[in-house]
Amino acid sequence: MGCDIHATLEYDKWKLKRPEDSHDWWAFAKDIDIDRGYYFFGILAGVRNDEINSIAPPRGVPTNASFEFKQEYEDWGADAHTPSWVTFEELRAWKHTTPKLEFDPEKDMKEQDFYKVMEMLAERYGDENVRLVFFFDN
Repeated sequence: MGCDIHATLEYDKWKLKRPEDSHDWWAFAKDIDIDRGYYFFGILAGVRNDEINSIAPPRGVPTNASFEFKQEYEDWGADAHTPSWVTFEELRAWKHTTPKLEFDPEKDMKEQDFYKVMEMLAERYGDENVRLVFFFDN
């Protein structure tokens, strides 16, 4: 049985000017297409590949996740597992703190549309204000 990822790109439209009572992030693209790749799943959260240093241990669903992401996660019920998120800043930094690998993870990620869209959003909102929220199913 294979494992797939369900991901949403989110951005913080308030950036540094966020009102005190506003903590919601906004979905830019829901259930984006990310190829099944256990190497990349390992990079994101140690899923299906625990030999790779992941960006971060699974963090759960962010309390300020977009409505769209929370709804999709709930819709999957018990089949959803290992929810987490990473900022674009963390994706970029991961490459620079990881020993040289046989393949270039940043190049591989850039070949996928989601990374290109994250770059575009980061130019406007900042690397730390753009994130990929995700969960997996089997």
